[in-house]
Amino acid sequence: MQATYFDGRSAAAQAALVRTQGTRLLIENELGEVLQTHPLATVKVEERLHKGPRVLKLPNHAALELRGPNADDWLANIGLVKPKGEWLHSKALGLVGAAFAVLLALAVLLKLWIPEISRHVAQALPSEWAEVAGQTTLEHLDEHWFAPSQLSKAEQQRLQGLFNSLKSANHQRLVLRKSKIGPNAVALADGTVVLTDELVKWLRDDQAIVGVLLHELGHIDHQHGMRALVQNSVGLAVASLMFGDVSILVAAAANQLTQFHYSRDFEREADLYAIAEFKKRNLPLKKLLVLHEKMMTDQSEGEAGQQQTTGYWDSHPSSQERIEMIRAHLPK
Repeated sequence: MQATYFDGRSAAAQAALVRTQGTRLLIENELGEVLQTHPLATVKVEERLHKGPRVLKLPNHAALELRGPNADDWLANIGLVKPKGEWLHSKALGLVGAAFAVLLALAVLLKLWIPEISRHVAQALPSEWAEVAGQTTLEHLDEHWFAPSQLSKAEQQRLQGLFNSLKSANHQRLVLRKSKIGPNAVALADGTVVLTDELVKWLRDDQAIVGVLLHELGHIDHQHGMRALVQNSVGLAVASLMFGDVSILVAAAANQLTQFHYSRDFEREADLYAIAEFKKRNLPLKKLLVLHEKMMTDQSEGEAGQQQTTGYWDSHPSSQERIEMIRAHLPK
């Protein structure tokens, strides 16, 4: 059997011929001179690494790399067998590869299915859990980003009245706050809409404020708060359902509290809700269009000036697509 011989004293390789004589293994050089001889019982067959060469370990730290596709057959003929764990190792590599392929396919399917899964899971979660998630979120926001509203009592009462005329369920409520991060409005999982003093002052128009409030109520009506929470931590949500412990899910919310972002699909659903409500209440859709155009203009100016814009247009980025959707619903 042709082989490459390593004497164990240096990294130099030497072409060799390996044969047996009785119960001994003989290693000869190309001139037929015997380099070493060892009892077969002292020769160890190393586990093959993937498609690497078959290696024989010799007692004096020397080694042989057998050359040729028939190395394993030759070893079997002389009574040397490959390690018992090698079959398992090769199978394990195959199993790992198969498992990886399955996980990759599962990841792709989950990417496609999670939005729909999140809808059903959010609907299955008890309403008390949404209350806990909403309250926890508001407490965190108050601790880090918001302060009590500085609007006058009369203005706060007027805005509360405006919101009450728009809400569709008793659990929906408006909370007014002064913001440390600029104009903003946030819909929470429990039906709370947070409206900041800065956004009220920036809009300076009741119908524009109505547009913002209806958009946020659209998020609430479609349960976007809980769906986003479930969508971003679907495994924890399933565990919450299995063990009946809302704290598992609420703990995951901490990583999302400061983001204020909803997916593109969620924003579209909230926009469609606002458009439908504008039509139902005979409000001019032109106001909603102007709101988005103003947001887009301010957003573009902020980017052109390389300013760090943090506000309503950051967490609710306007786009030409959203503007065109509103235009499509304008009276012909």
